[in-house]
Amino acid sequence: MRRIFLGLSRVIGIGLSPITRPLAQRLDARVEQLLNERLSEELEARLIPTLTAAVTATAQTVSRLDALIEQTNGSTLETNQTLSSLLDEVARLREQIESFQQFVPSPNGECDSDMHSGLAIVNHDEACEPFDDAERESVGERAKVG
Repeated sequence: MRRIFLGLSRVIGIGLSPITRPLAQRLDARVEQLLNERLSEELEARLIPTLTAAVTATAQTVSRLDALIEQTNGSTLETNQTLSSLLDEVARLREQIESFQQFVPSPNGECDSDMHSGLAIVNHDEACEPFDDAERESVGERAKVG
């Protein structure tokens, strides 16, 4: 009985396949369309707020980075100007020292060769007492600290 029923259903299925095949294809296409629409709605509902928050956070980070870049550029310009004015002042002071050295004769009446290179020579006075070890250590410690 079972064989007869299966055989009969096969014959009926083969005979009706020209009618059922287009219906099955339409049904399959409709189900696929509904699933795609539902998935699109669900993704939009969940992803759009997340993406909007991410874009906002990124925009804030970019604006902070722009502000840091501007601040760095400003401090770099300020540092360059300060160093430039410092170099100008050092050059001016060096010229003044060289001009003063031309008017001051050396103690022995001779002209020192180092004087022309811009270095001041301080002659050691024999009357000066040298530092003892305790004073030398305290001077070294002050130099390290300051």
